[in-house]
Amino acid sequence: INDMQKYYFQNKLNNILLLVNKKLSFDNNLKGDFDLEDNIIKQSFEKNFIYTGCQILNKNLFNEYEVENFSIAKIWNKLLMKQQLNGFESINKFHHLTNLEIFKKLKGS
Repeated sequence: INDMQKYYFQNKLNNILLLVNKKLSFDNNLKGDFDLEDNIIKQSFEKNFIYTGCQILNKNLFNEYEVENFSIAKIWNKLLMKQQLNGFESINKFHHLTNLEIFKKLKGS
């Protein structure tokens, strides 16, 4: 996360999501969310990268939205269309608790 934060500030970005290659996922059934090319997130058929839940977003990205409950995907999709959604690849093993079976496997390992 520290490397992602450093990359965000050094490159003066307004957004960045932490992604991990799905090959590093403990749960082999977990599907990818995006692809990543030169730190730009892409939507494609392959989807080799999983969003880890960690992101940094500049508050200015929210300026055109009213204060209400909404999906962050609205902002992501707008940035994706402009090829401005940034990503940073984690090289750590990804442990996502998708269900009780995975929890039991993780607990036993």
